[in-house]
Amino acid sequence: MRKCILLVVLLLMGLGVSARNWRSNVYFKEGYVPNISLGGAASIAKGGSSQGAALTVSTSHGYSFGQGTYVGGGLEFFTDMSGNDFAFPLFGEVRHSFMDNVISPFVGMRSGVVFMKDDGFGLLISPAVGVDICHISFSLSYAFDSGRFSEEVHKYPHPTEYNRYGYSRHLLKFTVSYAF
Repeated sequence: MRKCILLVVLLLMGLGVSARNWRSNVYFKEGYVPNISLGGAASIAKGGSSQGAALTVSTSHGYSFGQGTYVGGGLEFFTDMSGNDFAFPLFGEVRHSFMDNVISPFVGMRSGVVFMKDDGFGLLISPAVGVDICHISFSLSYAFDSGRFSEEVHKYPHPTEYNRYGYSRHLLKFTVSYAF
C-alpha cells in the first residue's frame, strides 16, 4: 500500500511543473487557474433519490486574485457505482486558501444547477473544507441538490401523461484536485 501511495505522489510531481512553482500556493498567484478533480461520494440520508456510493469527475476554470481567493465555474459528471443514475452539475465556485505556503487550509462553496439523466433539473449547494498541498487539493464537502423531473406515462388509447417527481440528495464527498 505504501508503495502505491509513493508511486502516485511521484507521478503527480512529475506532471511537468517546475520545482520553483511547487514552493507556494497556486491561488496566491494572480491569473487564470484551471483544475481537474476526481472524487467519491456517499449518501448520508436515508431514503432520497441516491443511495450508496458514487464517482465524480469535474473541471473548474476561473481567476485567482492573487491573495488566495479564486472565483470560477465548472462542470461535473456524477454517476452512482451501478451506472444507473447520472447527473451533470453546472456550478459557480468560490474558494479561499488561507496561507501562501506549500500546505494551506481552504474553504470553498459551489452552487449551481444539476441536469439529471431523466430530463430533470435541480439546484446544487456544496460547501467544502480542505487542504492545498502544492498544486494538489484534498477536500471534504457536503453536497445537497434538490429538484424535479418528469416521467412519461403511456396509457393507450389516451394521450401521453407526465408524472412529476421531486428528489433530494445529501452526499458527503471526498475529492482530489490538481490545479495547473
